Amino acid sequence: MRGLLELARPLNMAIGFAAVVVGALMAGSLRPISDVLRAALSASLILGGGNSLNDLCDLEEDRRNRPSRPIPSGRASPTAAGIWAALLFASGLLVAFPLGRPFPLALSAVGLLVLYDILLKRLPLVGNLAVALLGGAAFLYGGMAVGRIERALVPAVLAFLFHLGRELIKDAEDVEGDREAGVRTLAVVRGRDSSLRWASATLLLTGVLAPIPFFLGMYRWPYMVVVLLGVDPVLAYVVYVLLGCPDRRTLGRLSRILKADMLLGLAALVAGR
Repeated sequence: MRGLLELARPLNMAIGFAAVVVGALMAGSLRPISDVLRAALSASLILGGGNSLNDLCDLEEDRRNRPSRPIPSGRASPTAAGIWAALLFASGLLVAFPLGRPFPLALSAVGLLVLYDILLKRLPLVGNLAVALLGGAAFLYGGMAVGRIERALVPAVLAFLFHLGRELIKDAEDVEGDREAGVRTLAVVRGRDSSLRWASATLLLTGVLAPIPFFLGMYRWPYMVVVLLGVDPVLAYVVYVLLGCPDRRTLGRLSRILKADMLLGLAALVAGR
């Protein structure tokens, strides 16, 4: 059971839950709170299913890149991982069904996650765009849960760019294992340095765009404070390290740093509402 829980990546699920709640909050309301919590729970369950399916489909790559993961290490069997992923997907859709209008987005997310693991992640840049799109959709999902999607568009766009940059870093980190497994990521097709340049440009663009909502009068001054003192300095540091052609271990550390920076980004949105 411990191995299955690790497959779902509880921290990622918690971030997904928070992103949906923040999306609803930025849209202007947490009411009805029952719908917001239902949407957040369904999103986190679907994300857990996607994470589990991803590990199952990445078994050969993980044998080379991450042998300590639950399936290659033997702490979870492939059969159990497949059943676990299906159970999480089904539970997420079941929780989302009473929401009405947001349900098709939940269903589309499941479809895109399955398509990603079967096909898209093996296509240069396409898989990265799919993951980034899902990262941004969490905020839209929260907005839809309260019937107000427009004000959730800005955090959705920023989240899309943020996730895209991080995914390109992860591709560069796993380039050797992906090449041996025949996975055609951007890092494999165009080279590791090309993937890092794209990641740097995307994260730099995210940092440049992040303050703009404040100047447009959309968010209050606490948002700007957290962005300038927290979010953007982290992005600047990551880009600086990326330009120095870091090794695989450093790329893994940068990926974890960016995950923590996501929490700062959520804090900035809540503070500036």
